Amino acid sequence: MPVQNSLMDIKNLHIHFNMRQGVVRAVDGASFQIAPGQIIGLVGESGCGKSVTSRALLRIEAPGKIIAGEILYHSQDNSTQQLNQLDPCGDTIRALRGRDIAMIFQEPMTSFGPMHTIGAQVREAILVHHPMSKKEAWHLAVEALKWARFPNPENVAGRFPHQLSGGMRQRAMIAMALSCRPRLLIADEPTTALDVSTEAQILDLLSERQESLGMAILYITHNLAVISQIAQIVMVMYLGKIVEQAVTETLFNAPKHPYTRALLESIPRLDREPGARLAVIKGMLPDPYKRPTGCPFHPRCSMMIPELCPIDDPAMTVTSDGSRVACHLYKN
Repeated sequence: MPVQNSLMDIKNLHIHFNMRQGVVRAVDGASFQIAPGQIIGLVGESGCGKSVTSRALLRIEAPGKIIAGEILYHSQDNSTQQLNQLDPCGDTIRALRGRDIAMIFQEPMTSFGPMHTIGAQVREAILVHHPMSKKEAWHLAVEALKWARFPNPENVAGRFPHQLSGGMRQRAMIAMALSCRPRLLIADEPTTALDVSTEAQILDLLSERQESLGMAILYITHNLAVISQIAQIVMVMYLGKIVEQAVTETLFNAPKHPYTRALLESIPRLDREPGARLAVIKGMLPDPYKRPTGCPFHPRCSMMIPELCPIDDPAMTVTSDGSRVACHLYKN
């Protein structure tokens, strides 16, 4: 699925964690592209490598280490920077964080410092990248909170994080991430543990700002219903690998990989027969220190080919409808 005028290219990315018990291959050959203004959804079970992949784009993958692969960022001046070769603590990547690539972290309760007000922390994010007075930056911070639909942004700017509810802190995180108008926003579970009405407000806010700023979004979630509403392209990840990538409508109407099918079949539906049991994916994610040989999903797959799947790890194949799938069922 080639992308024209790519904003970021991730090629064969491998990230390992060296632990006492052995090596954890958290990301095992992930490859994808992000185009300007594109919204990509990344889904999969907990522990499959979604957050590690996204954090690597900002070079905050520690204590993991990028073992192989490339992360290519294409700047507005048509230059290309290989982010995986940059010093994670160096000036070059620090200049990109927040300004060009911003992130909404998974846990808003601990993402703000407790000793400073919300406005001061948003203002600091602005001052790092834009030379201006503190007064000008404060006005921009209040404006960012206003974008986040706070009814009284001046009052919120003067509050400390513990004085805000979880939903308000989540919106403040979004305000901080968008304060410098990034080209790419990484949203890692931005609506986790929020009520349905607040979740809908945050999704509307992200869609509105994405359209007005023309930024790209990498949206990470477990919620397939949310992905179906917001994403244009969906990537399904399993055990550190992208096993399927497709246009959202195609993926939901004609899923290819058995894992994708199983995920969709496990969603509650109104048209199910009363009393019918939900389909479940048998087993659990494998022990990270004892990864299965061959296709990583084969121990849990109902369509496993005994003489092939436990032995050979399938390569990515492009199907007739443009989907990309790593499965022996679609091997050319």
